[in-house]
Amino acid sequence: MELTVSTNTSVSVLEVSYRHSEAHDILSVCIDSLPSKQRTTILLHYMDEMQEKDIADLVGVSERHVQRLHAAALSRLREMLRRGNICSVAQVL
Repeated sequence: MELTVSTNTSVSVLEVSYRHSEAHDILSVCIDSLPSKQRTTILLHYMDEMQEKDIADLVGVSERHVQRLHAAALSRLREMLRRGNICSVAQVL
């Protein structure tokens, strides 16, 4: 099975799946390296699809603090990925 990309390059579905899996593994390791409250905020928001107010109630902090934790976590993740600091990816692969 082949997938045609707009640049007229054919890429196998298996290769796309592998790249997606590898990116998922890298991101998972980076998320695991976040400080506890930042990690919890990210996981509850993106994995459990919780709203900031619900996260605040569950964690026992203000909604504004959840917003700051979320922003700090995203900033930290962007920086890790930008610098290529892939948080010991060798442990995952």
